[in-house]
Amino acid sequence: MRKRLSCKTLETLFELVKEQRTALPDPRYLFPEEEELLKARAIRSASLEELIERTEHRGLSRLNRLIQELASYFDIPSQTIYWKPNRPDDEALGSAGFTASDAVGLLIHLQGLGLRVRPHVLVKRFLKGFTGRDLLTDPEMEIFYYEKKRQRQIYILRSDHEDRYGSRTEETFKDANGYRFVMTRSNGEPLQLEVRGPRYRAVKQIDKTCNYCGAAYLTNSASSARAHRQEHTRVRHLIDPTPSLRFAKRLTAHSCPEKVDSTAPLWMHEEVRRRAIQFRRDFRYDFLQWDGGVNRPASGGCHGYLFAANDTEHQGVIAGACAFFPEKEGRWCLGWIWIAPRYRRTGVLESRWSSFLEQYGDFTIEHPLSTAMHEFVVKHGTTYQKGQLSTFHKEITSTVEPPYSSSNEAVSS
Repeated sequence: MRKRLSCKTLETLFELVKEQRTALPDPRYLFPEEEELLKARAIRSASLEELIERTEHRGLSRLNRLIQELASYFDIPSQTIYWKPNRPDDEALGSAGFTASDAVGLLIHLQGLGLRVRPHVLVKRFLKGFTGRDLLTDPEMEIFYYEKKRQRQIYILRSDHEDRYGSRTEETFKDANGYRFVMTRSNGEPLQLEVRGPRYRAVKQIDKTCNYCGAAYLTNSASSARAHRQEHTRVRHLIDPTPSLRFAKRLTAHSCPEKVDSTAPLWMHEEVRRRAIQFRRDFRYDFLQWDGGVNRPASGGCHGYLFAANDTEHQGVIAGACAFFPEKEGRWCLGWIWIAPRYRRTGVLESRWSSFLEQYGDFTIEHPLSTAMHEFVVKHGTTYQKGQLSTFHKEITSTVEPPYSSSNEAVSS
């Protein structure tokens, strides 16, 4: 459900931006509150309100309440900010406030709504700190894109008024800076406020889904295209695998080259993890069934396997993976199997099934099963495993196939 503002808040904002009051010249020096924010990397709510009041003289006492509600609307959390004690045993004194990046992100939103604030003097200083970082929060993304999006955005704020069938009226307004406002009312009550920046231009975007990797993306969106490329590359590594030199070397130099346990190198744990992630995405499960990766081996005595392609022409190709988990009373459980589409129904699992039974005994298989795995167990499973099919036959589901697959040789938990 979309977030809503109260009718009173929406009306207050509209009245504020319509108020005719000459803006004061913008000084080139930093205000004390801006210096405090940059130095402390945080700012108290009272100081932030004073900073806004230095440039925004409309609204008077209504402005502070408006700031608090808009911060909540944009999911910018208020936190308790403490004066650092001189010693650990000193009493800490705190007050409501914001982290520095959250405060600047809020200022950017306020400017986009037509309020007279000046986040640009802080944005330049924050951008220097983003060098070398790969992850950013929502407010930091606003800072990162500030110059590109400044005065080009559109905000549509909805009120909590639920009258869908009342008579509609529109009131439009354009301020001295070129911001355009459209207030829509239903039976006189504020319903929606649209705010367009002076340089806003509508761009038609279309939702699309890649037939190859299954990623949804927007046309005419650089960030969406970049995310699609990353997902496309990740999926291609799995469904159209190329030879791995490390895996090829291990196949010729190790007595049990496909097994991934606590003694296996971490890169093998990471390869199992990637296929566990794909299995989870293909079958829409909530959790990942492999906690090993590039930083640590899998826990709990779990065993994974990386399947080498059966054909000799593709030495070192990882055709798929699976994982076994120890259960109570000494029994093992086959938790999941994921095999690249081109290697499904080529004997990858069948050629290893007898060795799995020899090593793990009459192991259980997590249900529900895909149609392909159900058929495999009927043909190659033990009497106990086939009996499990009878127990769980009502749980067998027709899973939605990913865009690149015609069948799934996989099991789930």
